[in-house]
Parts: sequence; C-alpha cells; structure tokens
Amino acid sequence: MADTDPSTPTWRTVATVGGVAALTLVAADLFLQTLAPPLHPREVEEAVADYRASDPTTLVLGSSHARSFVAVDRVLREKGSQERLVAVPLEWGKFTSYEWVLHNRLRPLIDEKDGAGNLVRGRLKRFIMLTAWWDICGRDGAPKEWNVPSRAWAFPDFLKSVWDEGLNNYSRTYVSTRWTRGLDFSILVSDRGHDRLAAAVVDAVRGKRADVTERRADAQRKKSIRIVEDGVDCVAYPAEIAAMNRILDWAKERGLDTSVVLFPMAPTVMTPLAREKVMVPSELALHTVAQQRGLRYVDYTYAIGLTEADFRVDLDHLNPTGDAKFADYVLSRELAFLRGDAGPAAAAPQVGAGAPDAPAAR
Repeated sequence: MADTDPSTPTWRTVATVGGVAALTLVAADLFLQTLAPPLHPREVEEAVADYRASDPTTLVLGSSHARSFVAVDRVLREKGSQERLVAVPLEWGKFTSYEWVLHNRLRPLIDEKDGAGNLVRGRLKRFIMLTAWWDICGRDGAPKEWNVPSRAWAFPDFLKSVWDEGLNNYSRTYVSTRWTRGLDFSILVSDRGHDRLAAAVVDAVRGKRADVTERRADAQRKKSIRIVEDGVDCVAYPAEIAAMNRILDWAKERGLDTSVVLFPMAPTVMTPLAREKVMVPSELALHTVAQQRGLRYVDYTYAIGLTEADFRVDLDHLNPTGDAKFADYVLSRELAFLRGDAGPAAAAPQVGAGAPDAPAAR
C-alpha cells in the first residue's frame, strides 16, 4: 500500500482547520456583541404570532414606527387594564404594503371562525392607522415595494410567487431576509447595513470622543434631512391615497372605531423646506381622507414636544426614553380611550395638522 503524502491534507486536517476557524469566528462574534449587542426589532411575523395567540381590542397597523405602540400596550398591562393592543410594524411601509399585510396576514385571523360559526377572536373594536408623510410618498415607475416579500411574506407566499413568476430578485428578498433573521443572534450578520459595529469598535479602540460622536450625529442629521426634503416630488401619490381609502373602508365596514394617527418627527430634521413642501401637503392629504370619513385624526408630528435625545441614532424611531414619553402622553390625552375607562371614544379631540412655528433643523 502506498504511503500517504504528508503534504496532502486529509479530511481530518480539513475538518480540524474548519472547526478551529468556526470556533474563532464564534468567539469573535461573542466578543463583538459586548460592544454592539444584536438588535431584534419586532416585525410582521412576531405581530401576527401575537395576534394569533391573543384576542386584542385594538389593532395598530403602520410602518416600523408602530413598534412604539408596544410600549403603549405595556403601560396598559402595567396599569391592570383589560384592553389589549397588537401593533403590526412593516419596515419602510406604505399604504399599498399595509393593505397587503392587512388582507393576507391579519384578516384570516380577524375573521377566523370556530365550528359553531363564532369568531375565534371577537374582542377587536378599534383600529389605529398609524402613518406619516412617507406612507403616501410615491413616484411613477418606481419598483415594487420589496419590504412585502422581505418583511411580510410567509413561506406559502414565497412558494406561490416562485410558482407564478419563477425565482426572481423580488422573491429572493424573502430568502435573504429569512437567512438574516435566522442568524440574527450574530452581530456580524444582523449589523449588515447598519454600521453600528464599526462605530462601536472604533470607540472601543480609540475611546469615546465627543467630537467623533457629534460628527456622526451631524452626518445622520444631514442624511435624515435629505430623506425628508427629497419627498417634495412624491407627496400624496394617488395609488397610496387609494390604498389608504380602501383600508379605512374595510375598517368602517367591520364597524371598528378608527383613528388616523401621525407619528412624531424629530424636530431637528424639520427644515423650512421639509415643513412647507413635504409635511404640510402630506398632513393636509391625510387629514382630508380622515375628515371625509368623519374619523378621529391625531397629528403627533410636533405635538408631544420630543427632542432629538428621544430618538434613536437614525432620528426616525423613538428610543426607550422616547417610547415611554410617547406612551404616557397618548394615554393621558387624545388616545386615552385606549385605557378602556375614558368614556366614549368618539369624544377624543383632534390635533391640528400644522406647526408653522416648529423648531428648525440645526
């Protein structure tokens, strides 16, 4: 029998090297998590599971901003309220996307009946359409919203799309997101596109410096301002307004007490251009839709008095401090009826659509 060439790697050698490499990668990931712990934001999947396992009195549907209503539900529970709220957040959502989520993920649960023909979950009586200027932003010829396959599809939706159209870039976003979410315990995987880890490593090596922190904040501020100001040519897009109308028609047909609620914006991104050319016409369009139906309209764009310190680094979502302020504010004022002890819900006042004296951006 011929001798094995010692320079030729055996399967044991390959396995050993691979194992050592994997362990090194895991150890590095665990260490890096001490600098930047992975985030696990609530998605449609968790919200649908919560709805399936419960019997809520209030449904909140909106973009990723709807995550702040989880804090509202937590306050209700802490106060011993029997009211239950399920918030369904769709990242980068717009009304056409919300409509898909409503009819394909939520209605089967809302309308589910038992063998006797009774609703399995029959306590739903309120609907909050959480919105902002972005939800009615649209442009002719824009690609389909990829957040539906990536954030809202279930496996049968993926199979149907592949059967109907083949595996394409649109349906592949479902696969890539499943992969990412399956490994969201890893900061090396979950931080892709967020850059939290890079900043954390730099701070750990160099030490946290005020000038670097402010430079990052200023860069994010400019980015956030640019996003809003770029909305001047997409305000009140007809297809998104039409989808909003259809969602509200569904809520009316089902007899739900419905509110249109605008989410707070960071005051430092509200430049004069953003306020006058994006926010004012957007708020007018949203208010008009609500007014035509006699719905409660609450505009929290500026009303709560939040500051930049109440928002996350992205200047879009509230941080835990901001969530707590938001929950306390809405439950003590216009949305106090969510507590279930505030009398007729229809008595809740409206908050005006404009804020001409809102703080300008830094």
